[in-house]
Amino acid sequence: MINELLNGVKDAITAEFGDKYEVYTGRVAQGLTEPCFFIKCLNPTNNLALGLHEETTRRETTTLFSIQYFPQSDSEEIVDIEDLEGEIVDESDVDYVDEIYTDFSDVYERLVNCLEYISAGHDLVRGYDFTYAESDGVMTFTVTYAVPLIISTDKTKMHTLTQKEGVYSG
Repeated sequence: MINELLNGVKDAITAEFGDKYEVYTGRVAQGLTEPCFFIKCLNPTNNLALGLHEETTRRETTTLFSIQYFPQSDSEEIVDIEDLEGEIVDESDVDYVDEIYTDFSDVYERLVNCLEYISAGHDLVRGYDFTYAESDGVMTFTVTYAVPLIISTDKTKMHTLTQKEGVYSG
């Protein structure tokens, strides 16, 4: 189920942002193409719930996804506004930082819209607890998905059946 959720998140981001943005789900040693998204599954849990019958078990899989957004960088170093206090800086650096923060807000809203409902296998799953934070010029967005599962246990109740036939005359 986790791989189906991961593929659903990736497909939703690709559908929303198009081919201009790379979407990575595995390790990238070098050569990250910006702008891009990096998706990682964090802390999946699988909780046992009460069974419906002896033949079935209910579980709920809760999965937290971290989606990092790397914007297109025009310079080697991202400058943070707090670091600029008291320094003489080029006005283009301040404009660039403002542009990054505006971009993060736009990307956050688009991610909330496209990741609220995703397709995971044959199911439609709703996301919740959307958050984002910015650090060192990278936006980290998180979303949680909870999927109820009913697991059927194939327990054989009866191994053999013997039937006797005959006519009763009485």
